[in-house]
Amino acid sequence: MPEKEKSDKENTARVERIYAALWRARLWLGCNIIPLGILGGSAILSVPIAFHTGNLWWMLAGIVYLGAVIGILRWLAHYDPDFFIVFWRYVRKYDRHFPAVGSVGYPLPEPRRHQR
Repeated sequence: MPEKEKSDKENTARVERIYAALWRARLWLGCNIIPLGILGGSAILSVPIAFHTGNLWWMLAGIVYLGAVIGILRWLAHYDPDFFIVFWRYVRKYDRHFPAVGSVGYPLPEPRRHQR
């Protein structure tokens, strides 16, 4: 009897908790962090321009721009949270998969096959 209980215990499914940090995209304000930092950081440049020129319309323009950037990035993150991660991976590896051809008369490179 003890052997059967031991084998049943080994063959039963265990319930393991998978933490959201392992599968959910990292978002801040509902947006991906890197594009928000790049595009939102450019909106902050309107503050020194506004103080330098003495025209607060630049600051208002920066706030409107920041609101539009956050809205668009939130919509993209809602549509696909991993959009920018996949996009940047594609941009970095594009030249290795599709090498550029210099001119029309230039011979095409050898085709590459995926190795399995």
